[in-house]
Amino acid sequence: MAAVIGLLRNPSEPLAPPPSPAPGLAGLAALLGNFAAAGLRVDHQQHGEARDLPQVTDLTAYRIVQESLTNAHKYGEGTAKVTVVYSPQGVAIEVSNPVRSGTNFANSGYGIIGMRERVSVAGGSLLADLTPGAGFMVRADLPTPDGPAI
Repeated sequence: MAAVIGLLRNPSEPLAPPPSPAPGLAGLAALLGNFAAAGLRVDHQQHGEARDLPQVTDLTAYRIVQESLTNAHKYGEGTAKVTVVYSPQGVAIEVSNPVRSGTNFANSGYGIIGMRERVSVAGGSLLADLTPGAGFMVRADLPTPDGPAI
């Protein structure tokens, strides 16, 4: 592929930088900072010791938090809670937030569908639903290959 692109590229053009590695939970603090800068107050809790995860699990966990906080910012009241639980069996992600009164989820897009697909590929499970008290919660349980399912 690089050879084909090299033939198509003008020799005077600078080489493109190499692609960045896929994001993962190690980048969670920066992601939370971006949402804070956009006005979303996020309470973050972690249980268990952070560790390296398989790339698909790590990327899936990150994207679950990212999409959930995007929805919390779009439909919520300005606050969210993110809990990450590391266990020997895998990692669990829970994101919850209060929802603005009168929010209509009928045409809310494909975010939850995409989360379900990602979690399925990673061999996990996803729950995304309204909670009692006008809230919304997303919970993803992502097993690691070396441990039993959560």
